[in-house]
Amino acid sequence: MTFRQKHEPKSFDDLIFHDPRVEQVLRDYADGKRTKHLILHGPKGSGKSCAAQMILKARLPDNFGDWTTKPINGRTDRSRKDWDLIWRSWNGQRGERGYVQIDEVDRYKEHLLDQLDEYLEHDRLGTLIMTTNHIENLDEWFTDRCATVEVLRPTASDMIDRACVILQAEGYNFSRQQIGSMFGNFAGSLRKMIEALETYVLAHPPSAVSSGQVAPPAAQPSALIGSAIQPPKPQKLTVGGKPV
Repeated sequence: MTFRQKHEPKSFDDLIFHDPRVEQVLRDYADGKRTKHLILHGPKGSGKSCAAQMILKARLPDNFGDWTTKPINGRTDRSRKDWDLIWRSWNGQRGERGYVQIDEVDRYKEHLLDQLDEYLEHDRLGTLIMTTNHIENLDEWFTDRCATVEVLRPTASDMIDRACVILQAEGYNFSRQQIGSMFGNFAGSLRKMIEALETYVLAHPPSAVSSGQVAPPAAQPSALIGSAIQPPKPQKLTVGGKPV
């Protein structure tokens, strides 16, 4: 098992969000309180696809991991001619309603997006959870039929608690404050956070770090010092076209 596989989110509670409003809306989906078709949009590495997967896992625990819950990806799914897979997935799932995840939905050609309209109109049968890095590429008629939630990259401070859990599992005994200092200049995505922690673990095995010892600056891996990114902008959260 790789480091990433070992520490990838196993449940909705393992996810990291910058905005608690976004977390609550998506938790409502995971709890089955919201069922409207959903589009998660935002920059790469913000955790959209992972959040969609954890919603499916929460709603379809008996099916999670089988073919009916495997994400469809518009970047790689180039030979598709129709969406019969959606009906087959919904019918093959053992939940109260069906769920299908479509990543990078904006990458599909216009005729396939037009065909999705049939499924968007049948929201009593199942829910489509879609992700995109470029919601501006989707027509208004399409986004108007869905709840749209912007998911921005968590900041370094948002990642500290999750990093604590990961490092403790690897045998370290750093405090939250100590780990916060390690992330002081980090400005990467969630993917880069995992890479940075893996780099740290490989370079500084737990046996070489005294229990409770403050990691000196020289021990901080360069991987934890990401390139500068723009400060988070206010998130736009709309459900059914209405701001939340």
